[in-house]
Amino acid sequence: MHEISIEHDLDWVDCADQEEAHEFRAELGHDKCDIRVNEEGQWKVRLKRGAVLAIPKALQFDRTVAGQIPTGWDPVTLGIPADIVEQVDPVTLFTLVATAEALMCAGLPNAYEMYKYVHVTEVGNTSGGGMGKQCPPDCEGTLPPSYILAFLFFLFFLFFLFSLFSLFFLVLSDLCVLS
Repeated sequence: MHEISIEHDLDWVDCADQEEAHEFRAELGHDKCDIRVNEEGQWKVRLKRGAVLAIPKALQFDRTVAGQIPTGWDPVTLGIPADIVEQVDPVTLFTLVATAEALMCAGLPNAYEMYKYVHVTEVGNTSGGGMGKQCPPDCEGTLPPSYILAFLFFLFFLFFLFSLFSLFFLVLSDLCVLS
């Protein structure tokens, strides 16, 4: 635990009940914590300048595996075409299935339904473990097809940007000549 000192009076915060509000005051002191009850009977506390809070420190992350794909898991049985399964690594496939399941559990069985209400540029999903080195140990010196596929998409994106900027400057130069 490390201690944090409040530098200015904070806004009022809801408490569960009178007992919790008085626990705050007992812990922090009468001069560092105000208590009130609003018209609806909701207890509130306000931490004042100089109050000291004990905050837990971050724990060390000493794991090398955050999760594993279950043995025998087959993405084909969940509707992913076999040709995609051959090209993409298992972690990405598991992430795709997990994302689809999360959307269905949230009441959105068809993700494209979002586009009726939100523009496609405002919707996104990023998934990953942040563990790094997802390449299997036996791929030393070679790249798996999924890495090559991702690199080709990246090159296509760069080519698209280059084409877009070229078109922009071409139109801009024509406008300058006309004026």
